[in-house]
Amino acid sequence: MPQSNLSMQGVQSVPCAWSELFIIGGKIPSRRAYHVSFVWNNEYYVHGGQDLKEGAFGDLWKLNIDFLYPHKEEATDAAEIDGATWQQVPIKGKFPPKLAHHQGVLQEFSKEFIIYGGIRGVESSDTIYVVDLKTFTFNAILAAQQKEVNGKALPGPRDDHTMITFSVEQPRTKPAYMIGGFKNGSKMNDIYKLNQAGQVFTWELVEVAGPKPEPRSSFSACLSTDTTFYLFGGSGDNNAKYNDLWHFNGTAWVLLTPNSPLEDTESLTGDQQPMHKSGHQIALYKNRHILVFGGIHEVTYEMNDFKTYDTQSKAWRTIDEENKNASESGSPKNK
Repeated sequence: MPQSNLSMQGVQSVPCAWSELFIIGGKIPSRRAYHVSFVWNNEYYVHGGQDLKEGAFGDLWKLNIDFLYPHKEEATDAAEIDGATWQQVPIKGKFPPKLAHHQGVLQEFSKEFIIYGGIRGVESSDTIYVVDLKTFTFNAILAAQQKEVNGKALPGPRDDHTMITFSVEQPRTKPAYMIGGFKNGSKMNDIYKLNQAGQVFTWELVEVAGPKPEPRSSFSACLSTDTTFYLFGGSGDNNAKYNDLWHFNGTAWVLLTPNSPLEDTESLTGDQQPMHKSGHQIALYKNRHILVFGGIHEVTYEMNDFKTYDTQSKAWRTIDEENKNASESGSPKNK
């Protein structure tokens, strides 16, 4: 397999290549999208989601990922992982029978995973689900049990929004942020902070002055500190796609790279910013480099490009620049 070097300013160059892992034995979860996932105690969990033909799911699955750690034998390209099998996790309590397009955050201190929003049947949800990771018991916190600390409106039913939280070492649960998404058929660009004290949840609408991102859904965000975060791309009204990058500094949005004109889309190659897209994911590396992977540009145009934005040099860069052809590089393939 051809490899390229992951070389970013301030970051040591390392080999950059995709490997496909085949899980041998046992059942596997049904194919799905619009699910949530998290890692807990060296196990990867997947909840809910939807298959367009089969409908939505409400199941919870886990996969032990010890094989990914350095003390284990390294996986090779297209490796068959012996002994790693998916397991369906029995759940109990007040859980949603089926849920997709939801979002969630892991609270490591309280050993809980917090889910908000999503689609149940044909309706968007405004229920908070608290998953106890010791017993995998779900507790449903209905809208009537939630409150906004300043007496303002609750977030309301949401789907295709984003939720993020910040990893801290202090022995406490961490505030989470909920941003944008669909609400009653409209795209949103609001920010809510969610605080937790036991099973009591309070929302706080974050007041924002000045310019802000256009209302959108299916975007991605990542935290920089416990009060600041980045947002990239997404889908607006009439399915318009964005490729703008924003930074929220705790009180206001700062535009880092503007949305480029759609007619210039084909010129967005090389080390320029990513194309307009939604359904992608971003992450922050060493609190400096924003990593952007995948997404959909238009119907049947799913993407597997991998780009970074250096928040210090203010420049975009293509990571897999030597692996232009997905079928040759081994990276996940376009449709």
